[in-house]
Amino acid sequence: MAAEAFQYASPKPRATVLDCYTVLRDLEGGDPISTLCVRYYIDKTKIKGWLEAATQIQNLVTKAGNRRHFPKRMSSTAIGIPLAPIRPQDRATAKETDRVISLLRDAFGKDKGAIRWCIDYWKKNTSQTKQGIRFTCLDDAGKFINSLEKVIPKRRWELNILLAPKARIEELNVWHSLGISTHLQEAAQGKSIQAYLRLRHVNEDEIVGKRKNIKQYSSQLLNYVFHMLAIMVDGDSIEKP
Repeated sequence: MAAEAFQYASPKPRATVLDCYTVLRDLEGGDPISTLCVRYYIDKTKIKGWLEAATQIQNLVTKAGNRRHFPKRMSSTAIGIPLAPIRPQDRATAKETDRVISLLRDAFGKDKGAIRWCIDYWKKNTSQTKQGIRFTCLDDAGKFINSLEKVIPKRRWELNILLAPKARIEELNVWHSLGISTHLQEAAQGKSIQAYLRLRHVNEDEIVGKRKNIKQYSSQLLNYVFHMLAIMVDGDSIEKP
């Protein structure tokens, strides 16, 4: 009787990002959906939605044919390449992820259009070759930052600007109007500016101060947040067409 009560327990009212991540890792290990429903008290249709959304992101590729959101070399799982992104190992970053994703899920409930636009932009403009989200249009960068400002303050952002040899100085000046920290780097070729938006580590100043040979610290927070947010938001839309 105890086993039957466990099997038919009511699903959780709101699954957390840790629930989602754990389920994806168990799916990678070959566990069936029916088992995970019982193990985590999560509805079958929700897990199916997460699985489909994760698979869709898995299949996104660059113009060169490389997977956009996973490194070329990754350890295989029981079902092939991973479903879940690499979870940050840094304690401060890992602690922040659940809070930020939860707030962004709440923001999605209030303004689906803006958060959906940010998710879709991240999907198409992030790759393994460059750190950050690529922008070539100032308006797009402003829209992205402003849509997230209630969750991620401007002081946390930094824009790495690649200055092409043929770019005009006037083009560079307009990017400073975003009101965030910028880092300038000269590009070997090109006619126009490319900018890569990254999220500064919560303790970046302290970390960089201790490591004199680096100017900035690479945080996995941004990619992990948007990867998991996309899976959970897209999964819900798949679950409820």
